[in-house]
Amino acid sequence: MQHLDAIHGNQAAVHYLQHMIKEGRVHHTLLFYGPEGVGKTTCARAFAHELGIRPSDIREFHPEGKAYIHTMESMAEVRKAASEHPYESQKKLLLIREADRMLPSGANALLKTLEEPLGTTVLILTTSNVDLILETIQSRACLVAFRALSKEELEAALIDKGVDADKIRKAVSLAQGSISRALEYENEEKIEGSVFAALSRFVQGDISSCFDHLSEVEEENPEHVFDIVLQWFRDIHLIRAGASEDLLYNKEQSEALKQLAIQPVPELDHVVRSVHKGYTSIKHNMRLKPVLEGILCSLIPNNSLVTRD
Repeated sequence: MQHLDAIHGNQAAVHYLQHMIKEGRVHHTLLFYGPEGVGKTTCARAFAHELGIRPSDIREFHPEGKAYIHTMESMAEVRKAASEHPYESQKKLLLIREADRMLPSGANALLKTLEEPLGTTVLILTTSNVDLILETIQSRACLVAFRALSKEELEAALIDKGVDADKIRKAVSLAQGSISRALEYENEEKIEGSVFAALSRFVQGDISSCFDHLSEVEEENPEHVFDIVLQWFRDIHLIRAGASEDLLYNKEQSEALKQLAIQPVPELDHVVRSVHKGYTSIKHNMRLKPVLEGILCSLIPNNSLVTRD
């Protein structure tokens, strides 16, 4: 298990947790909040390791089911676990991931647990939407802020994980400060190929073939696919504007992109608005393929196209 000293980025949070341990003043409930994929869960596990908590005394709770929520049964299990003593360690860790996915009833049940803390239990909640956490829970927790990683921090983290140096630049450029996204993007040739093929058919007017290629990415991370779509259209517009190839995200595809740039393409701001609507649809549990089809269909009308002078 990783040590806190080995965590990349978020040094303010790391140092705060280390100071808490050194002073022997570990709060019974901590709320780790910040963007997705920046190391909140990794830091929670490392914190447990520094406290001497063995894996048998760590329990993690995730949202469940089609609704992707923390069920009342799950919260009852948290309450039960909080009342029990550790198996092998002096303390135990209960880690509730994506705590904003609790229903009000579940959050209130958890609140009762926080009001009766057992000295041997450390409870950590993680969230990327702290505003959705009940204020009464926040007031009983020690809040620890996390932020997006810098380019240098991401690069160091990927090097430590053995990522090929040739893939690091693109992974970092797409990851928006998220180590988990960077690791997803590190091995993205197949996904890129499918998205590029779909968009190439789209600007050429072959919508049926475009939709066929979208089937190849329907099980992938939606945010990952949306980012690739945005970067592809951005590259097309940079080429049309005569920009240097050094500014392209997909330099290795520059010749193919130049051939496609002679076709009418949607305005970039129209693409951005359509993809933003796609994000909203995904959050309402729609599947990726029909959302992508809807995005591209919204870009088809003639008044959304730009022709080359």
